[in-house]
Amino acid sequence: MRFIAVMEKEFDFQPQKHNLGCGIACTAYAAGVSYDDGLHAFKNTSQIIIRGVFCREIVSALANLGYHYKHLYNKCNIIQYKDLPNGSIAYMPRTQKYPFGHFIYKEQNIWVDPWRNYHVGAKISNARAGYRYRMSGQPQYIIIPINRVSEIQDLMRRNRT
Repeated sequence: MRFIAVMEKEFDFQPQKHNLGCGIACTAYAAGVSYDDGLHAFKNTSQIIIRGVFCREIVSALANLGYHYKHLYNKCNIIQYKDLPNGSIAYMPRTQKYPFGHFIYKEQNIWVDPWRNYHVGAKISNARAGYRYRMSGQPQYIIIPINRVSEIQDLMRRNRT
């Protein structure tokens, strides 16, 4: 029964609408708004749909939507994907598959990918959002709700030693 509920929820997530729109989509997921409303929370929208967004811009857009987040650099790759609380946005570093990197959003202990069916050469018109049940490696940057920052910073300090 729980599996069915999770699968139905997956269709509530809109895919990204621009080639580098994963950060916009994750902002919309975190704020519970449409992709277009998430886009309009950013400044210089004509620029960001071409170049993508930076973590500080996501934090600012979330603040414009009434949500308080902070971004952290995952120095020394201390934090794993599994360590992040629900409501987090993670930036996957550049890889051969994701030459510009990729943002994903965590909900109900599952990662939501705004372009789950991406492959090199894929067309944005075919993008589908979907769940990623397992993540390997570490995020390069993390964007977390402000009330969970101290918890993650403590974990980073403990794991550094």
